[in-house]
Amino acid sequence: MKVGRPKKKKDPKQLWEWFKEYEMYCKNNPRHENMLHQRSGEVIPVKRERPLSRKGFSIWLKENNKTT
Repeated sequence: MKVGRPKKKKDPKQLWEWFKEYEMYCKNNPRHENMLHQRSGEVIPVKRERPLSRKGFSIWLKENNKTT
């Protein structure tokens, strides 16, 4: 007996393709951190690589309507 509606998840190959899309999204959209220059006192924006995580991948899937 199945309860609830089926999920939209596809086969492992489809998940792998979605993960590759997520990886490219993370590479193309880095986080920005503001650093204070010690001598001049200026605030300098520094790009930081966005970490890949299971939670982030899950959120990305939901934002892009890949799963329910």
